[in-house]
Amino acid sequence: MLPKDQELFEFVRQKLYVAAVCDVLDGQGCRHQAMHHRLRPLLPDIRNCGFVGRARTVRWMETDYIVEEDPYGLEIDFMDTLTGGDVVVHSTDFSGTNAPWGELMTTIAMRNGAVGCICDSQVRDVVQIIDMGFPVYYTGIRPLDSMGRARVMAYDVPVTCGEVLVQPG
Repeated sequence: MLPKDQELFEFVRQKLYVAAVCDVLDGQGCRHQAMHHRLRPLLPDIRNCGFVGRARTVRWMETDYIVEEDPYGLEIDFMDTLTGGDVVVHSTDFSGTNAPWGELMTTIAMRNGAVGCICDSQVRDVVQIIDMGFPVYYTGIRPLDSMGRARVMAYDVPVTCGEVLVQPG
């Protein structure tokens, strides 16, 4: 993370809050800046589930079950590129076929310095994620792995998550 990014993120964390930012954006004519209310914080203490960082976007696509040589392909490649201050943003179009975020992805994200995850789908391994204290926003809980159900089609591309356009960076 660049020093200027770190200073900016710290300022935002200390001085701003979501409702005030939404009000300012409304005043500027940006009316579609808040993600859908279906996205909920996983951590039980609402005071500890906020985060600020650089958006790292992931675009998912549902697949029919097929046996693949490398079923996780771009998913693991993407996770290995995470760095300090990154926020993982999963775009699944509110798919219910799988849970692309769980304990393994949380472990990799934390190891690489990511600060949070927004997933417009289900998550899994929720007790473990809560125990790790990693902030995640999600739409539901489901134990199903992505293998044979969905795959990452691209990352660091513009995506829609929670009905909001998210640009990487």
